[in-house]
Amino acid sequence: MRDKNNILNIFFENCLCQLFLCVLLLAILIIPKTSVAEQKEWLVLKGDISDQEMIQYHEKFTPLSKIQIDPFYRGVLWFKWTIPKSKIKQELPFIFFKSISDCDQTFWNGELIGATGVVEDNLYYLPHLPRLYRIPKKHVREENTLLIKTYKIGWYYDRAGPSTTPIISSEKPLKHKVLKTRFLRSYIYLTFGFILIILGLFFLWTHIFAKTEIKNVFIGLSIIFIGLHSIFYSFVPYEFFPFHSQILKIHCICLYLCLLTLFFSLAQKSILRKLLFFVTLGYCIGLFFTDNFNEVIKVYFTWYLALLFFGSILCYYVYKDIAQKGMSLISTALILTIVVSSVDVFLSILGLYHLEISSYVFMLFSIFVVTTLTRDFSNSYREIESEVKRRSQDLAQYAEKLILSDR
Repeated sequence: MRDKNNILNIFFENCLCQLFLCVLLLAILIIPKTSVAEQKEWLVLKGDISDQEMIQYHEKFTPLSKIQIDPFYRGVLWFKWTIPKSKIKQELPFIFFKSISDCDQTFWNGELIGATGVVEDNLYYLPHLPRLYRIPKKHVREENTLLIKTYKIGWYYDRAGPSTTPIISSEKPLKHKVLKTRFLRSYIYLTFGFILIILGLFFLWTHIFAKTEIKNVFIGLSIIFIGLHSIFYSFVPYEFFPFHSQILKIHCICLYLCLLTLFFSLAQKSILRKLLFFVTLGYCIGLFFTDNFNEVIKVYFTWYLALLFFGSILCYYVYKDIAQKGMSLISTALILTIVVSSVDVFLSILGLYHLEISSYVFMLFSIFVVTTLTRDFSNSYREIESEVKRRSQDLAQYAEKLILSDR
């Protein structure tokens, strides 16, 4: 019995020793990491404070998760990130982050290292592209401050601020990362755009040739406009052509015509249909006579409200269609598309998230509609063809019987 107790005591002592060693090892590993606290989220300061005062490291910043930014706030927002020297090991360091702002200026320890978007007279529209700036090696200190100054001019113009944490690395990996990100995004949108335009044209030509219902023509047109939106939203036209204002005008018109034609395909005998047609026509004409690029951007972001407005009306007409014909895959998909897109747009208006979900959802919905309706059309065409063959055979048999009876 005593030997058993001795064995148990020795076992527990060994366990305690191992536990102590594990705790000591963890402490050794953790202490160096916690000696310099790493920042986990952006710090924000709201207010039009001079650049020089900000460069002197103003301390009244608040964590982004604890601050409430009014979606209709008009003014300056500062974003701050502290980076220790130990994180900067490259000879030619670059800093990379993504931003959903249309206008920002980036400072590194008080030095302006980059600016993009609508800043003073520098006007162009590439708000969602990643930022890549070289860090001046001579300005690297033991504790470095990254400051981003953004101009927020209402929800329709700018949601403001970086959307990712900053990454510091050498030139080649970051350039590769930036180019890969831009290429993948552009490739996806361009591919979707051309697929939708080809499908829309094929669908339109088929139904015009077959003289089917007029709503199918409007569906084909809406799919073509969605495809054009996808091509413009890839930002490729903005990068290859200098007349950004004119491209943005065409982009705006495509968005509104897409929503209008989709609405026309459902509401065929509505007074609201005529009213919306003339409103959209007036909008397109007025847009062509607008030369101020800032005003065009403001008009572009009004499509968020248009989507919410058209979406609520479309849901009503889909509900009427379901009440008359019953639930179908297309009506279910359309309701889901409108709901998901409206949530994405609503979050974008509030400045919380901007994931471009509404564009992807509408493109997938368009492909689904084209394939489903084309399949239904081909099935009905085959049924009609088989019915015509059957009746022609019946007529031939009947004629043969008549000939035999005459004899």
